[in-house]
Formats: sequence, C-alpha cells, structure tokens
Amino acid sequence: MNINPFIVISKEQRNSIEKKIRDFCKDNEIINPKLKNKKGKKHKTRKRTPLELYDLLSKNKDVAFEIARLYQIEICPYCNENYAYVCISENNDGSEKKVFRPDFDHYYCKSKGASKALKVYNLIPSCQVCNSRIKGQNSNDRAEHYHPFFDNLFADFDFVVDVFSANYVDDFNIDTVVKNSLVHRYSFKEYRKKDDYERAKKTIEFFYLKERANYHKQEISSILSIAANNSIQRILNLQNVIDQKDIIKAVFPYYECDIKKTSLGKLKKDVTEYVLKKMGIIK
Repeated sequence: MNINPFIVISKEQRNSIEKKIRDFCKDNEIINPKLKNKKGKKHKTRKRTPLELYDLLSKNKDVAFEIARLYQIEICPYCNENYAYVCISENNDGSEKKVFRPDFDHYYCKSKGASKALKVYNLIPSCQVCNSRIKGQNSNDRAEHYHPFFDNLFADFDFVVDVFSANYVDDFNIDTVVKNSLVHRYSFKEYRKKDDYERAKKTIEFFYLKERANYHKQEISSILSIAANNSIQRILNLQNVIDQKDIIKAVFPYYECDIKKTSLGKLKKDVTEYVLKKMGIIK
C-alpha cells in the first residue's frame, strides 16, 4: 500500500531543519550559571531539557521563523482552511521584518512526549485555531488520528452537499463522507485495532471539519450559482473553440485546484466536482 502523505518534505529540507534545531540546541543546552532566574538566584550549571529548549527556540524569532520557512507549508495541514505561511516584510533599513509565522503544533503533546519536543515530524506548522483553540494540551495518537507527515486525510474523504429543496443554491448542508475503501485498510501497522476508516472519521471529528465547512456556505453557494447559471449545452457549445478542460477551469476556477495552496481548497474542489457530476460534464 502506497500512501502519499499530505506534507512532503525532501531529504534536504529535513536535513536543514534538523541542523537548524541541532545547532540551536548545542548553543543553548547549558544554562549559564552567571544568569539569574526570576527570583534573582543564579542558575545551577545543567543541561536544558528538550522541552526547555523548545520553549527557548519558540521565543527566538530568527530561528523559529527560519525553521517554519524551511517546511514550505502554506495552508494548515489539519483544516485546509487557514493559512500557515511565513510572512516576511522589510524594515526601513532594508533588514528583514518578521511579521508572523505558523504555530508549531506538537502532534504528540509536549507534556506527554517531552523527548519528541524538537523532532521534525512532531513539529507541525499549523494555524492557531487548530493548534491553540482546538488541540490545546490534547495529544494526538496515530492509533486514533491521521498524521499529516505520514497520512493524507484530504485524499480519504469527500465533502458532499446535502440538498434540502429545489432551491439548492440557498437550502443545503455540507457533510463529510469517508471513503469505504478505507475499511480494513491499516496504514499504521503498529496498531491494528482501528483501520483507516475509523482513524479518518476520528480526525475529521477532532478538528470539527464538517462544522467548520458549514460556516463557509456563502463561498460554496457561489459555486452552486455558477452551475445553476451555466447549462451543460452552453458549455458543450463552447467546446467548438476551447478545449473542454479549459472551459471547465474557466467557468469553475476551483476544478483541480491545488488544495495545498488554496484556503478551503478541498471543500471548494469537492463541491465543484459534485456540481460537474450533477450536470453530467464529468463522471
């Protein structure tokens, strides 16, 4: 079984991130006895723990921004809703101005897996909603949830539109459907009690993807409106001068969009495919 994970980093990227973390830890692993703590007492000479080093690293703008930039992630891999890019501007003197960066979510919570606090695959560049508001101190578990470095949740479920009346542009609901092919598929081989179908469902529920999608009905309504205002015959007539795929992309801009670079790309792409199938344009 070949799983193409949602987050793919090259060997060079991984080595660069690991080196950046390793160099930072080497420079800061010893607490200088000359430094004083908040109570004014001198620190004893000792090595910092991985958790202490991470807390120190997260406060170091230069290093934290550089590590986030090395991941090259643009959209939160948990929700596909919020952006998770690094924003760099320029100061008046021409130097870099670090505006904001994505959060580093610890897939395995720091308090429960302190030894993994600085591991590349445990630092997930993500949005603040998924990291701070939803996850908080909760820890994910690969036996229960998808891991974006090893799994691809967005390839394993579809957003679907439930139409409640003939006026489907305004009267509809958005649901999530996990693919039946995941039943009895075990991509996490170390744990055989839950197949990918159950893990996918739990991950969707954990990040409230269905509920969050329904807050974006206005954007989805615009896709449905395009379908309502463009008959299949009108599109077929255009095929005499334009290739069919180009027509579809011109009329439905989210057809085959890159969901790793588009906010709500998965939702918009799925709904676009839904209306195209309803119109009989694609199978």
